[in-house]
Amino acid sequence: MTYFKLAISGIWNNKKQYFPFIFASSILVAFNYIILSIKNNASIVHAELGTQLIGLVRIVDYFAIIITFAFSIYINKILNKNEGQELGLYSMLGFTKSNLRILIFIREVICYFASIIIGIILGMNFNYFAFLVLKKILNTGQFVYQNSFADILKTCILFASIFGIMIIIRFINLKKVNPIELWYSTNKNEKEPRTPIISGVIGIILLGLGYYIAINTKPNMAAIIKFTFAILLVVCGTYLVFTSFSILLLKFLQKRKNFYYQPNHFIAISGMLHRMRENGASLASICLLCTSVIVIMISGVSMAVGKSNLLKLWNPYDVIISTPKQFNNQQIKTIKTTAEKNHIQITDWQKSKMSTPIYGSFVNQKFDYSNLNTAKYQLSLIPLSDYNRVTHDHIKLKKHEALIYSPDKNVEGKISINGFQLKTKSLKNFKLYFNYQHAIFQPVFIIVKNQQLCTEITRQPMLSLNFFNSKGKNKDQIKFIKQMQEKLKLDNTEISSKAELSVILNQMYGGFLFLASILSLILLIVTVMMIYYKQLSEGYEDQSRFQMMQNVGLTDKETSKAIHSQVMMVFALPIIGAVINSLFAFPALKSILKLFSIYSFSLVLKVSGIVILIIILSYISIYLLTTCVYHQIINQKNSNIK
Repeated sequence: MTYFKLAISGIWNNKKQYFPFIFASSILVAFNYIILSIKNNASIVHAELGTQLIGLVRIVDYFAIIITFAFSIYINKILNKNEGQELGLYSMLGFTKSNLRILIFIREVICYFASIIIGIILGMNFNYFAFLVLKKILNTGQFVYQNSFADILKTCILFASIFGIMIIIRFINLKKVNPIELWYSTNKNEKEPRTPIISGVIGIILLGLGYYIAINTKPNMAAIIKFTFAILLVVCGTYLVFTSFSILLLKFLQKRKNFYYQPNHFIAISGMLHRMRENGASLASICLLCTSVIVIMISGVSMAVGKSNLLKLWNPYDVIISTPKQFNNQQIKTIKTTAEKNHIQITDWQKSKMSTPIYGSFVNQKFDYSNLNTAKYQLSLIPLSDYNRVTHDHIKLKKHEALIYSPDKNVEGKISINGFQLKTKSLKNFKLYFNYQHAIFQPVFIIVKNQQLCTEITRQPMLSLNFFNSKGKNKDQIKFIKQMQEKLKLDNTEISSKAELSVILNQMYGGFLFLASILSLILLIVTVMMIYYKQLSEGYEDQSRFQMMQNVGLTDKETSKAIHSQVMMVFALPIIGAVINSLFAFPALKSILKLFSIYSFSLVLKVSGIVILIIILSYISIYLLTTCVYHQIINQKNSNIK
């Protein structure tokens, strides 16, 4: 019972550290439970495209667990350091290390149960809200809400494991120190670090290499792998640059005598210089967390906003069918009969020929064949007679003249395909758009004089295309497509329906937005807590230094100026770093979005600008609020046990 009372007393005396930790852990418990509940929801698993959505949720689940674990270990380290004096006092009063272990264990268990109880209550309440939001975003009625005891149990086990690891780490740290070291551990600063030039240079090289790969990433199958490698380089480079250049900056300011020997600057620089290795790492972590939030939100919002444009681009007609052979009369009759049975009215039926696409990239106006890993475009040729019939134009072309359309690339002038030279003119609109086999490659269409020229240039067989619009209820249109596909024995890649595609895009891009929002919220909470504990930890470290200066005449006004100076010197670095990282990530991000057929540069640019502005404003607000905590700690009267 004595241990329990001491544990409760310790948590209450250190409530500025423990209460935010319990609050943040509860939020993370709630988020992990919500993600787990969605992942294990049977109605989502067995729904159309449920497998793909669950695949995305699994990735978010792993990421959330890693973030939760890293955050808990980071906070555990700060709690361990700030409790040093208290444990040291107990030790000098006769507590053995076994007694201290029992005290630490009970304290962690109390935090665990407090976090789990609050977190599960929050999770169960917000789980229903999150489920409704997911249904609304995906525009589906297939999902059924579930609240499973098994998911609650799994969440409890997950956090029991994390708290168990935290207890083991604290036991190991306790074994390494004696009571006197415990007593002074709270105010133990690092020695003034050496100037880390080599690590700084390595950091710049890694950062530059990561930026170079990100800028030069092309929209092909290898883009995601390259972007992942660039992220790893940027993460390592950011940590090295922050830990090195923050020390270099402070040493540079220290050598400027007129700047350094002022009360506000002297206290700030001398204090930060002795703890800058750890401080640099936490600044780098905050920078990377902000970068992650920016990149994830830009991706999710761009996909959600660009979804309607993509639907119009991929399916200019309600139904598009491509087959190796032209439909015979019986097959056409089957389509019309099936439409009538499902109360669908077919209009605007168009036919066209198109060469089977070839894959490659444009290099200096020449189309180079390449394999599917490096290919950027799929190129198809269409006879002029078909184009004129569909568009009601009367364009005439010579043998070496062509019209060209690409939603992304403006290829105008002379181009070479298989050694055949064409003088091309770009089209702004195109009614025969077709994404062959729903590939991720960017389609390019070239209209040439006749069908013979199509096969002569590409050396590929011709495909027969049928385009038509359909009027009727959405559910009837989907039934019509499925029945027609079954009767004509069409492969999934041979038919594209606007009604079905709308459902697919809603589920895929809506799922991206929903998961990106959850992940961003988790990252924001962790970022806020990291900034808060950074201010808290530094406040306790700087408390005695400021109070010593106040005893020899430092006024409250000068104290406030010194605190402001300290905050201003470093608080902007993480968000500046995050914006720079995001700007360099933008080309790679744009390339990856092109894999999802988001071609509008202006759309991605607008979304990026709004997201970055919101993050900057949020960051400034969080930092200003947490600076108040630092100010309060500095102005507290010194005591042996906080």
